[in-house]
Amino acid sequence: MSDIVNVHNIAAYLDPLPSIAPNTTTAPTATQQLGRTVNRLTATGGASYRSAAHVLTIKAVLAAKKKVTIARAVQTGSDTASFAAYGDAITSTVIGSTSATAAQTINQCISDAIDLGNAKQYIRFNVTPTPSATSTDTIAIAGTWVLGGADKNS
Repeated sequence: MSDIVNVHNIAAYLDPLPSIAPNTTTAPTATQQLGRTVNRLTATGGASYRSAAHVLTIKAVLAAKKKVTIARAVQTGSDTASFAAYGDAITSTVIGSTSATAAQTINQCISDAIDLGNAKQYIRFNVTPTPSATSTDTIAIAGTWVLGGADKNS
């Protein structure tokens, strides 16, 4: 039995771009980190991207019985100065455990699929980590867009 595989190099159709510079938050601060503005119409080679995955890489060092809530949001705008919420709200992710009896070190990736079909020219991805501890916990976050869905042959 044989299968027809038209694309052996899917990476040729995807473009990763940094979105959130590595940043560390220390409890109890809950500061929104604004993502890098990306021109989805000219990001790489002039392709108009219609879909994306966004990946956050997180390292959290939490005290026993503590957690951190990671809120995420996509924004879009016609220019680089005016942004509005885009698409359906993304459900926050909670990492860490309130039942942990010892300090917790957590390494985790969170991926979100995003339909960019109705997005304006500029997009950005924002993240707000909210630790439950009053001190000592640290959360390091970096983010990457993986843009796709563009016709690179036209």
